[in-house]
Amino acid sequence: KYLEDNNMVLTMNAKNDHHVMGIVDNFARFLKTTLTKHFLFNNSKRWLDIIDNVVNIYNRTPNLSLDGLTPSQALLPENKNKIV
Repeated sequence: KYLEDNNMVLTMNAKNDHHVMGIVDNFARFLKTTLTKHFLFNNSKRWLDIIDNVVNIYNRTPNLSLDGLTPSQALLPENKNKIV
């Protein structure tokens, strides 16, 4: 119900699926790098103020782990076979 109410999708992946782990690792690296740059440039550690923007940028950025698609594009039904 929560996922439906918030227009979210939950997908299950096989345990030890290294392709999925690569996607997760890529996002974690992007997040750490982006937040660190922000912290250093602004001399601030207030991540809560920028996290939504950071995630939106990530979701619009092409990703090699997704065969060049953006995460937003990867969710489209027509791209399912391309990323599975």
